[in-house]
Parts: sequence; structure tokens; C-alpha cells
Amino acid sequence: MKKVKLGEVCEILSGYAFKSSQFNDNKIGLPLIRIRDVERGFSDTYFEGTYSEEYLIKNGDLLITMDGSFILKKWEGDLALLNQRVCKIKITDKIVDEGYISWLIPKFLKEIEDKTPFVTVKHLSVAKIKDISFVLPNKLEQKLIAKKLNTISQIYDFRKIQSEKFNELVKSRFNEMFGENKIFESIDNLFDIIDGDRGKNYPKSDELFSEEYCLFLNTKNVTKNGFSFDTKQFITKTKDKLLRKGKLERYDIVLTTRGTVGNVAYYDELIKYKHLRINSGMVILRPKTPNHNWQSKNLWKSLKL
Repeated sequence: MKKVKLGEVCEILSGYAFKSSQFNDNKIGLPLIRIRDVERGFSDTYFEGTYSEEYLIKNGDLLITMDGSFILKKWEGDLALLNQRVCKIKITDKIVDEGYISWLIPKFLKEIEDKTPFVTVKHLSVAKIKDISFVLPNKLEQKLIAKKLNTISQIYDFRKIQSEKFNELVKSRFNEMFGENKIFESIDNLFDIIDGDRGKNYPKSDELFSEEYCLFLNTKNVTKNGFSFDTKQFITKTKDKLLRKGKLERYDIVLTTRGTVGNVAYYDELIKYKHLRINSGMVILRPKTPNHNWQSKNLWKSLKL
């Protein structure tokens, strides 16, 4: 493992100052990649004129914006030209994995951005990019790190989509009951959406018991009519303490997100069990405002209809 500078293992190509008099929005010539186009991944500005092939950008090329917010993004907008204040990074040393530095560089760009004095617009120089210094493990380790980070990113994106879809589901149920209502435009305004613990401490089958400290909910416990405890499984107090999130508090709502999606149950004083946890196929809706159990009760009644 050694420390290197980006300029030692990569070539940095700064964009060319193409003449604006030759720009057009009629799709004549080639798309021109300007700062705003890097994040969104496409350009609607075209350049009609002669150019050097070194400024041609292809899908998969790594680009960095050099004004305003400094970001790194892989270009996927097809063949285009590299305009000024955007640069391309090309790996020149075989010991460097592209996936690894794609995760690493944004961290350093953010640090540079935060330290750059704000006048009108923040500027980033090629010299500063080349001077970025970082630890470089062997290539296999780089690939493993990049793979793990990609997996985490995919899980995050998936959970974000799930949350958005859930929000749409709740809103549509409210609209069925009350019509379009601005108050319920976003469930996030009233409730926290809490997921269960899915990590290494998630209970295995041999850690579930017929009698113990904390009731660990399964899909049979949350029905269209609310809670049902005909079948029960429990975890020990030790296991309960190892789990970080997903434990119910009074006036929480439980909603199923897998299997029979949309079943809801309300955890009020009528439920005798003091310690309950959701499994991986459920989420908790918890009122943002303390003691507003009426919010939970009204939401539960609306969702179960």
C-alpha cells in the first residue's frame, strides 16, 4: 500500500474554449459538454465547427466540473465535445482501478470545495486536481472496496425508491378517503418512517423461541384487521439489545411491505405485549409530534379500510 498523487497515475485533460458564436440548439454538429451537463448526463447545446479529436468524449469517460460545485461523474451521453471548465480524467497507470478512484475522488473534491474561498463562483484548477493525494492499496483490494461501495449505493437507491412508493401508496389511500388533501400531501410531514434492523444481528431461525423477552413480529401477526397473536415468536433480551432499530413504541403503526403488502396494525394500550419488534418485511410509522396518538389512530383507521 502506497500513497500517490492523482497526477502521477492519471492524465488530466482540461476542456477547450470553443467559440460561442458556433453554438446552436438545432442539433447541428456535436453536443458540447458544459458544467451543467455533467451532473444531468446530457447536453442540448451543439457545436458546429472544426475541433481536435483529443476533446472528444465517449461514454464511460470520467469528468470533473471545475466551477461552482466540484463533482465527478461518468459520462453516458454519447459522443460529445469537452468544453472549458470541465476536465477529463484518464488513468495512465495499470495499478489503479477506475471504480476505486470514482468513489475516492469526490471526497477530495468536496474537501477542496469547502476550503476554496467564495467570491462569486468557486474555481478548481487542474493543478489542484493533480495534487490530490491518496492511499492506493493493491488492485484486488481496490476492486473489492469499489464493489462493496457499489452494493451499498444500490441498496440505498432501492430503499429510497421503496420509501417514495410507500409515500405514494399512503397518499393514494388518503385521497380515496378524503379526496385531494394538501395536509396529507406527504406522510413525511407527520410521521417518521422507520425500518427494522437488517444487519448481522438480525435473528436467525434458531434464535426464535415460543416464549421469551421480546415478541418478534412475523407476517401472520399483522393482518388486514390489525394485530393477531395466534402464532408468536420471541427473541431473548440479549438479542433485543443487539438490535439497533425497529422496536415499537406505543401509538406506532406497523405496515407490511412484503408478502401481503399494505396490512396495518396499531400499537396502543390494548396490546398487552410491552416489547415488540418488526421483521424485515415491515416498517414503522411513528408520529413526529410527541403524544399525538390521535394522528396514528386516524391514519391506522384510514389505511385499514
